[in-house]
Amino acid sequence: AKTNFPIQNYLGSGTVSNSERAAAPAAATAGDEERVHSYRGVFWDKKSRRWRCQLGHKNRKIFLGYFAVAGEAARAYDQKLVELHGGSAKTNFPIQNYLGSGTVSNSERAAAPAGSSGGGGGGAAAAAAGH
Repeated sequence: AKTNFPIQNYLGSGTVSNSERAAAPAAATAGDEERVHSYRGVFWDKKSRRWRCQLGHKNRKIFLGYFAVAGEAARAYDQKLVELHGGSAKTNFPIQNYLGSGTVSNSERAAAPAGSSGGGGGGAAAAAAGH
């Protein structure tokens, strides 16, 4: 890694390496959740101290809610993404987890009658309710 000062300034004297940090027990973090993740659409919100989930679709941000656990936020992201893009969605977890669970693909949505979407327009409230 490139540093601003000589690397020797950072070595020794109480510095903890990534491998040492990973090997440390969870209690060493004093209850503060690990805020490093590799999920698409999931971000740590400093103000609410929760995981924020959102995705972009047709030049708009779709807010999916706040979650206590990053994995839950990633699953919410995946479900909405599969709802919007069908089987071609790039999900955080295997797409097979979502295709057989009653999610509607774009082709199925296009074939459905106009009033059968389940009511009210959806939006963030429907997404937060688990749609």
